[in-house]
Amino acid sequence: MGLLVRKRPCSCGSGRARHDCCGRFRRVDETRAAAAYLIRQARPARDLVGPFSPVALASLQAEAADLAVRCPQFAEALLGSRDPVASDLRRLARVLERGPGNEPMIRVAVQQADTPMARVAIARALLVVREAGLADEHVVAAAMLELAAGPSPLTAVSLRTAASGLVRRSRVPVGVGRPAHA
Repeated sequence: MGLLVRKRPCSCGSGRARHDCCGRFRRVDETRAAAAYLIRQARPARDLVGPFSPVALASLQAEAADLAVRCPQFAEALLGSRDPVASDLRRLARVLERGPGNEPMIRVAVQQADTPMARVAIARALLVVREAGLADEHVVAAAMLELAAGPSPLTAVSLRTAASGLVRRSRVPVGVGRPAHA
């Protein structure tokens, strides 16, 4: 007499039991994963800044936007992000390099670079700055709430600051710092 096995694995390769599985293994795309990450970061942030008034929360979010300009570690952490964000930053840097006279093109480039992946890179850069002790946890929590809500001034300032850092790096002459040979 044979044994009845109830929890056979599904043939789709998900590792779930056959009767609990949907029948196919689905991968989550990067956009949804990024949105889920931002929501997970916003949950504890909501508890941390919950007692603040709307005016105080707006003040904290403005301070977070200033943090992007004030802390070089923030821009460095953002510039070290992965390819979709890095390529958008390079594209924005090329637009910024053309000069300040093309503000409409800069706005469009910032809007194109403002993706959920870019907001995740900004959130991770904020966490790096917080862990380094350069930012208050309430400022970072207010920024996490702003990033989870969608496009924001914090994202625009952060992307412009990081792209302008790329522009400054590319304008440094090659021979600077090398001793001249006679």
